[in-house]
Amino acid sequence: MGLGGKPRLTVLNKIDLYLEKLGEPPPFGSPAWDEKSALAYFIDRGMAGAERTVHVSAVKRWGLDRLKEMISERIARDGAD
Repeated sequence: MGLGGKPRLTVLNKIDLYLEKLGEPPPFGSPAWDEKSALAYFIDRGMAGAERTVHVSAVKRWGLDRLKEMISERIARDGAD
């Protein structure tokens, strides 16, 4: 495929389902997970992944701003080949 030298991002989707399946309550007595608490959950537990990894929930639109930001940064730095 010739993708060896191409920049890439790892996107971990469905984090909302992961948290739901986990059954762990949201922090600080919140009634439900939100984007900030969900993303903090992964960071606090060392599950944030590598530098080029982003966690998202497409359905809830969590992490999409960060994903767009990372894509823009990569294009600006490496070009849009």
